Amino acid sequence: MTYYQDVFALRLRHDFYADGKCADFMIVPLGAARRFFTARRLIVRAEDVGLRVFAPTRDGKLIVPLDGVPALLFGLKPTNTELGLYTDFKEDSPAHRATWQAGQQLDQLWFDRLPTYIFSHDAGDVALTEQPVYDFHAHIPIVLSTDAPFIIVSLKDHAGRLIATAEFQTELPPSGGPNRHLETSLEVSDLPEGLYELTTSLAAQPPVPILVRSDLDKRYKRLILLSFADTDLMTAAEETQPVRTYTAEFHALAREWAYQLVLTSKNIDKTYKVEHVPQNGDAAIQFGDPVIGPVADGERNLVIRSNGVVGFREMPRRGIKLKQVITVPGEGGAPPTVTESEVISHLPNPSPRQVNADIFVRV
Repeated sequence: MTYYQDVFALRLRHDFYADGKCADFMIVPLGAARRFFTARRLIVRAEDVGLRVFAPTRDGKLIVPLDGVPALLFGLKPTNTELGLYTDFKEDSPAHRATWQAGQQLDQLWFDRLPTYIFSHDAGDVALTEQPVYDFHAHIPIVLSTDAPFIIVSLKDHAGRLIATAEFQTELPPSGGPNRHLETSLEVSDLPEGLYELTTSLAAQPPVPILVRSDLDKRYKRLILLSFADTDLMTAAEETQPVRTYTAEFHALAREWAYQLVLTSKNIDKTYKVEHVPQNGDAAIQFGDPVIGPVADGERNLVIRSNGVVGFREMPRRGIKLKQVITVPGEGGAPPTVTESEVISHLPNPSPRQVNADIFVRV
């Protein structure tokens, strides 16, 4: 009898959500991954926060061996239209645009596009890390301005093996400008999908991560690339290995978060502070000293702001306390004694996603 045994799984996480689970994407096998699953009779089952891949077995052994596994590429298509409101997508940052400007400098490769962001992993690791790459199909454009009469371009695979190298002669510009110019391409149509590293003989050009793809479908917000050794999924006896679960994690936006406390105590000389005692493994929020406003009708406004940025969260944080700071002058030249008295154990607060909401407290 044929049974199906799971061989690996993909999981998506997001630290915005209270339980960490991210169900905001549909995961789609692409290119070589889709063809590999069909050829090896694998079943791909979508789950709420990822997918799981199953292989047919009989008498404890794989019916179709899982050796020679190519790099497997998956696309993440968002299913939540609000995801960008609280997710730290690198392409929304100024640093992302800076990659476009860097390519217009002397001795720098110019790709006429911004990078794509993918999740990938090192050999033997199941934690996926995010990185920017330039993705191409069939050929890689080599365009730059330089003083050098020729340059050498090399391409290495993810394991550091040299795949291709070529020497190109640069040309003087027709207008007689000061710099030579090169506009050509490196053929990669016969290379399998996967990560590569492009280098040149120019000292000013850092290595460039390249993703070679079988097509350039741009419908996906993120890509995931999994790489396998022959022993990752199958033993020497052609039995399945323990299931590997590869995890990609998204992170919440972080912004400055302000509290505004309206204190109506008749004793306007009292001093207050806000302190956060983190819960559920969250990081502590540090608050600055209150900015004290004028007194009006026996009331006083204090604005207390965090000293740094605060990450968005699905659920409001707890453990944010309002304390009264009591200072008693020392006697006989002794230093003053400072004590703190807890006034409110859990200040009412919105999720940091609502960074413009004021907190009003009367004491």
